[in-house]
Amino acid sequence: MQITQKLCDRLQINKKITPHSFRKTFIELSLNKNENYNNIMNATGHKTSQMIRYYDYRDKVKNNAINGFWDVF
Repeated sequence: MQITQKLCDRLQINKKITPHSFRKTFIELSLNKNENYNNIMNATGHKTSQMIRYYDYRDKVKNNAINGFWDVF
C-alpha cells in the first residue's frame, strides 16, 4: 500500500488507488488483448473464471480513463 501511495504522490494522482486497483486494471487490459482466462487466473492467483469476471467492469464503465492507461507510456 505504501508503494502505491508513493507512486500516486509522485504522479500527482488525487484518487484512492490501491494495489487491488492494479489487479483490476491488469485483468481488464488482459481481457482487452483477448488473453485466455487460464493465463489470467495463473497471473493473478485466482482459482475460478468467475473471479476474473468479477473484476471486469469494461462494459459498466466504458469511459473510464484507466482504459487508456498504457497510451500514456
